[in-house]
Amino acid sequence: MLSDSLPNDNAYFRAQNLYRQSESKNSRQEKLTIMEEIVKISPESEYGWLAQGYILSDKNEFQQSTEAYSSAIKLNPKSAAAYFFRGIARSELRDYAGAIEDLSKVIELEHDNINAYYVRGNVYIIMQEFAKAEQDYSIVLRQNPNHAKTYNKRGIARINLDNFTGALADYNKAIELDPNDAIVYYNRGNINYRNNNITEAINDYTKSIELDNNNPDAYNNRAIASIEIEDYENALQDYNKAIILKPNFYKFYNSRGIAKLKLRDYAGAVEDFTMAAGLNPDYTYAYNNRVVAQRVLKNPETAEDIQVRKVYIESYSSVNTVNVNYDEVYSEILNNNAIAKAASKDFEGALEDYNRAIQLNPNNPRLYFNRGLAKYNVAEFEEAIKYYDKAIELDNSFHQAYNNRGNTKIELKQYADAILDFDKSVQLNPDFYQAYNNRGYAYYKQNNYLEAIKNYDTAINLNSKTKELYFNRGTVKSALKKYSDAIKDFDQAIKLGPNYAEAYNNRGVARFNTKDYKGAAADFSKVLELRPGDEEATKNLREVNKLIKR
Repeated sequence: MLSDSLPNDNAYFRAQNLYRQSESKNSRQEKLTIMEEIVKISPESEYGWLAQGYILSDKNEFQQSTEAYSSAIKLNPKSAAAYFFRGIARSELRDYAGAIEDLSKVIELEHDNINAYYVRGNVYIIMQEFAKAEQDYSIVLRQNPNHAKTYNKRGIARINLDNFTGALADYNKAIELDPNDAIVYYNRGNINYRNNNITEAINDYTKSIELDNNNPDAYNNRAIASIEIEDYENALQDYNKAIILKPNFYKFYNSRGIAKLKLRDYAGAVEDFTMAAGLNPDYTYAYNNRVVAQRVLKNPETAEDIQVRKVYIESYSSVNTVNVNYDEVYSEILNNNAIAKAASKDFEGALEDYNRAIQLNPNNPRLYFNRGLAKYNVAEFEEAIKYYDKAIELDNSFHQAYNNRGNTKIELKQYADAILDFDKSVQLNPDFYQAYNNRGYAYYKQNNYLEAIKNYDTAINLNSKTKELYFNRGTVKSALKKYSDAIKDFDQAIKLGPNYAEAYNNRGVARFNTKDYKGAAADFSKVLELRPGDEEATKNLREVNKLIKR
């Protein structure tokens, strides 16, 4: 009996020692090699079943691996490792309750097993039990305050608990500990976007893309942030990249169509909305958006599109027949129709649709905002202000409404009041470059050139790709007789917009004032090439040519 039992005991202890060696290995292949050796030595021991479970899990055969770990537990009901790995396998099988049971057993057996707390936290995230997940991650961090991935995970839990400040702090700490984790920058970008810190959000998405350029959601979210600051060109590029990476996702096409609408590429927008609808025939927003683009193009609506209002309303009722508000839904359709009419310069038609939309949904600040814009476009500035007032009354955080009301006051030469509106706009959204640009113009009209330049500087720092910002700053510098600096700004404006006639004209004037008459003549000639018969350019060219001939 003694001679028969010794080989089995030796095999068991050899398997045990090998298993303990495997725990220190980081290489997957090294671990697998050891596990295969354990199975050869002692296949039906506790460690043999653990090894078989590991090998099966590596092959994604989780049902079989769960059975192997269960066999290990039968042999040793206090095997924390068997419960731990069975918990992971059960999680892969979506048996989350079973996974929690196993991981909780590990913690009962080994109170300080931070891996069990971490994995259980991950399962709680999947189960949307975010408070429990946060507790588990906090226990991990108390024992290991330098574990970057746990800060990221706890940040996710905290977002879902509406603890945005705590989540941001966690992402900051995760990045401090590991500055090369793309997903953390992505997650922090989402928090910054939610907090209306648009520039910071774009910077985070950009860093995430630098570290991992295969995440379509990072491109998509950066595009959304770019649209927020009206940087439609960059948004379009990002949607292009997102679609390359995820070509069958209908929402990307719909979003790109919206960007194209903003860039007045209406035909391209129709193509994208059609693609979105083709990929998901139940996505009614794509049909509705296509109607908007087709109206601008004056294309006849398809039979499919004629039914879009009905489909659009039914999509709401299918979600919740009790709470659907048909007036609100139809007012949104009228709002979209009005936007399309305004884009095609049918401002009177747009006003009619906005009137009807407001009657149906009188508490929607966006409708009053849009109607104010339509009134502005027909030069009814006092009326426009009334509608912006109402939009702000309904939503006093509506930074675009303050901005547009400020623009309208400029038209009425109410510069001081306009500046107050722009102050409020940038207070609500410090990244809204348009308000800085407009405030700069108001200061310019007050002859306060230094404040104007400060505002244009800030606008350019927020958005360096908008030609009008350089043009405006150059114009103020010309007023200060800083012609060389002004020329540099006009140069940049022309670089961004090679057919920007006003920039050529103003650069020509600046060159004239620096006695660069040939350069001025070239600029005025370019203006006439772009706008034949332009009276100011014709007069300026005549004057400068007289000086060149002397």
